[in-house]
Amino acid sequence: YGTPLEVTLYSDHGFHYEKPKPITRVHLARVLKARGLFLNDRLGKTGAVVPVLFGDLSSAVFYTALSDTERAAHTLLQVEGIDLVFYRVTASRYAVLSHTGDSAYIDVFNEGARFRYVPLKGDPFRYLTGDPKRLLPQSRETWWQWTSDAYYPDALFRVYEAFDRLAKNHPQIIVSTLPQYELGSTAARVGSELHGGLEGTHGGLFRSVSSSFVMTTSTRYAFPSRLSYRDVFQVMKQPHGLEMRDEAERLEINKGE
Repeated sequence: YGTPLEVTLYSDHGFHYEKPKPITRVHLARVLKARGLFLNDRLGKTGAVVPVLFGDLSSAVFYTALSDTERAAHTLLQVEGIDLVFYRVTASRYAVLSHTGDSAYIDVFNEGARFRYVPLKGDPFRYLTGDPKRLLPQSRETWWQWTSDAYYPDALFRVYEAFDRLAKNHPQIIVSTLPQYELGSTAARVGSELHGGLEGTHGGLFRSVSSSFVMTTSTRYAFPSRLSYRDVFQVMKQPHGLEMRDEAERLEINKGE
């Protein structure tokens, strides 16, 4: 009414357009059984591995007894289609295992304000450039600048967030698949087949499912060429969003009067 309509579009994740091969519970159970582990719907028994399989994704989380976590993580890495496995070592350290045989630690400082990448064998994230600074604790913002366009974008913060900020019940193990595979529930898989089958998937750590877009008709937003999803709405608050919030607060006050 009197002002031009402004439209902003964004996607909260990317998508890998390749018909994926399923990693089923049968595949998982077979590999786990060979190491004395088994899938279950609850913890309580030694060797139980509880999967959370929902939708059709290129990732999944698992819960185990603490005494079984490391063994289960190394075992899951043997499942065909699993690219990376992460597991909690301490409250501020996660282990990174790659299907290539490479491994590393992620150290977290100040509740995710700073991170250290600690390669143990090779370079599972492909982050090393010869710059010794990349082996030192660095801020979240520095790692974003260094790795936002990498094959595994912004992995240190995203792994931390997945373990400690995105779930009420923190998992012991998280896995990311190779691009041409998916992990999910049987119900979702069958449901998708009734509508022509899956044409791709998302949810993993690799670039095609991590990179997305934001576009707008507004001239008020100063979006940089690369931006983390967690910062999109902060940009939109400056200045337009803050103005909108202030106006909403004024209207609420007037309504109250």
